[in-house]
Amino acid sequence: MRAQQRWRAAIECYDRALKVPGIDDRKVKDGLEAGKQLAEGERDRLLAQAGEHLNEGRSAEKQSAWMEAVRHYTGGLELRFEDKDLREELKDAQVKATQKLDDARAEARRLLDAGDSETLQQHWTAAIECYDSGLAVAGVDDPELTAELDAAKQLAEQQRDVAKAQQLSCERK
Repeated sequence: MRAQQRWRAAIECYDRALKVPGIDDRKVKDGLEAGKQLAEGERDRLLAQAGEHLNEGRSAEKQSAWMEAVRHYTGGLELRFEDKDLREELKDAQVKATQKLDDARAEARRLLDAGDSETLQQHWTAAIECYDSGLAVAGVDDPELTAELDAAKQLAEQQRDVAKAQQLSCERK
């Protein structure tokens, strides 16, 4: 909490220093005013950046880009701004986007496993459909999982084609 209070506290210190009786030196007052303005500017800049991270995260969520949304919310939370409500909003959004990312990955993994099960039974079309569905899950953002699904799909397609060729060969005999 101390780090979050530093801008407000700095501004309050400048205000108190400016009210000290007997400070008639223009250079001192100008320096204090400049320091206060810098602190206010930094406070406002950080608050605006945090708001921008929140908006960018929301925009990413609309596209089911869960990892990107999490990055934005995390980036906003790493800033030292002093708005409790905005901080809570970023935290809540980060938790929800992380859950959506985890859910998307779990669904893609479930479909990979279902496709593998169909492959073991040599149900090539059903396996391919599972892998296609896994590849179509929005927001997975896991290159390894995507590569597994793609490789499994390609293998199932090859096996399907071999099985069809064998079937045609048997039918011709």
